[in-house]
Amino acid sequence: MHISQTAGLFMVLGTTFLWGSWSQFVKKLDKWPVSAFMVWLFTFGFGVVSAAMLFLHKVLVPGGMFTLMRALPDKCLLVFICGMTYALGMQIQMTVVHKAGLIFSTSITAMLTIPVGCTISSIFGGIPENVSILQIVLGVVLLVAATLLCQKSTRMRDRDNGVKEEESEVRARLKYMLMLTACSVIFAPTYTIALSIGTAPVGDLMLPPALLVWILSGGALVGTLAASVILLARRGELAQLAAFRENRRNMGLALVAGIFHCGGNLIHTIASPVVSVAIAWPLGYLSNVWQYLWGMVRGEFKGAKAKTWGVLVSGILCFLLALVTLASALYW
Repeated sequence: MHISQTAGLFMVLGTTFLWGSWSQFVKKLDKWPVSAFMVWLFTFGFGVVSAAMLFLHKVLVPGGMFTLMRALPDKCLLVFICGMTYALGMQIQMTVVHKAGLIFSTSITAMLTIPVGCTISSIFGGIPENVSILQIVLGVVLLVAATLLCQKSTRMRDRDNGVKEEESEVRARLKYMLMLTACSVIFAPTYTIALSIGTAPVGDLMLPPALLVWILSGGALVGTLAASVILLARRGELAQLAAFRENRRNMGLALVAGIFHCGGNLIHTIASPVVSVAIAWPLGYLSNVWQYLWGMVRGEFKGAKAKTWGVLVSGILCFLLALVTLASALYW
């Protein structure tokens, strides 16, 4: 399947909207456990990717799914395990989002995952000869600066609203920060590893991006199901997995989230080799802009002063400047 570099760039940017939008649904679950939501998210997501493979396999995997899997068993196993681990990290992150909000979660994870993920993608995915390393570094620096500004704006917002955390709240926030740090350093990089190593050729053979996402989604479903069943059973909430009647709305949110997340993975992974993983991966972090915007729409900055809004807007502008810097590296 031939895709131009410009088309690949727009596919990556479209993915950022999908990735940055579905996480807001976690705040709409009411009392439905996040663990149950994540199981159905990956169930629907795996179904969407499987349907794409079924109807478009001649275009997406011209070499044949099972032929390539038999030829590259080690790589397939690595991608499957990466799917399991990154899904565990996502479940932890969504638990924090449910309790502490989108902007708090994003400001912590982005600060850590951006430099780690970009380093991994550059090492394992390689940097095209015509792409300036300095532009990539500048783009990453701008992404980190954007994250720091947005993080500062959340602290300013709390001061504006006269929020004084109790000792228990400080401990809870510290716990959430440690959880997000573990996600960013241990779990999140496995997605980058799967993308960078999985799409690298082995001799004359290469794992097609669509097949990689199918295996990754299968691993994510298995990992999420195993973790969620244990957590729900310990809390006496296992019945919530099949509580369809009282959770019709939440199931609908899980369906849309699965399409957005796994469908976004499929689009991004197909476009990444065209754009180059070293550029496509940091561009993917522009999904944070959408998370911040949705957080604002949900009223997470209600009561903030003009100066606080100025810092937040400055952070978002840094994200957009990073987009221009990274995208321009493809053309000059």
